[in-house]
Amino acid sequence: MLGRTLSIYKICLKTYPEDWPGCGKTFDYHYVEATKYHWYYAAFMAFAPIPLAWLAVYGVIGIWRWIKRGFAT
Repeated sequence: MLGRTLSIYKICLKTYPEDWPGCGKTFDYHYVEATKYHWYYAAFMAFAPIPLAWLAVYGVIGIWRWIKRGFAT
């Protein structure tokens, strides 16, 4: 979304080179919209791998114990 915001700003400056304040206001509006939920995405990307890693470790330990028992189950 941020790339789209920058594209809109560049197009505005090319179309209206003398209207810096207007293009700045447009950029500010789109920037706020583009970064509204960025902390939620960052938190998800930071914390979602933790339970997945624990599940993977638990699975590897379970398989290792199963092999060590000699496929008894």
